[in-house]
Amino acid sequence: MTSTDFDVPGKTVVRLPFMPLSNDEEDIMLSRFQSREEVVIEEAMFLTALEISRAIADHKGRPQTVYMVGFDFTPNAGMARAATTQYAPHLTSGRGAGIHLQQYILRNALYVLDDSNLTVHHVGTHEFSSLTVEDLNEKFRMLISEPTGKIPAIRDEPEPETPHVEVTAELTTNHFGDLGRLEAGACGTCCRCGLGEGAEA
Repeated sequence: MTSTDFDVPGKTVVRLPFMPLSNDEEDIMLSRFQSREEVVIEEAMFLTALEISRAIADHKGRPQTVYMVGFDFTPNAGMARAATTQYAPHLTSGRGAGIHLQQYILRNALYVLDDSNLTVHHVGTHEFSSLTVEDLNEKFRMLISEPTGKIPAIRDEPEPETPHVEVTAELTTNHFGDLGRLEAGACGTCCRCGLGEGAEA
């Protein structure tokens, strides 16, 4: 999904208009999200992802659950601070203010989604977070060990149930504005999923 002429051979590319977040337009963006009359690529891109998730829930006729992992909205910590190389230097000024504005947008989007067919769990430490990172790891914990060749001991308790998790989308800036890295990721050759070329998410 893009607003540019970006294309991937053998893949379906959906083109939508891009709506930048200008001064004092966050309420217009949220109104568009609430009315659902138009699907666009919002500058607060997670809003578009949530709208697509709602459309999937509509199509399937059943509620969907989304876990938002990595949206910590802390420009002075983590990868937001560690990423020193940028391909779009004009975005550097006011970057912190922009991140806090996106946090405001998400908080209001979560309110809009109350009693909808989309359950969104923000993973973090904010007041609107429904899970911590530890909670998420506990919920979807998978224990993997190297084979020892020994006969396993008889367990007194039943094997832990491993929940099924289907990852269908990832918002990432791992390409850092580099079109070559973006194309590699879209073609299934990036290192994020570990599935390799031809993998389908």
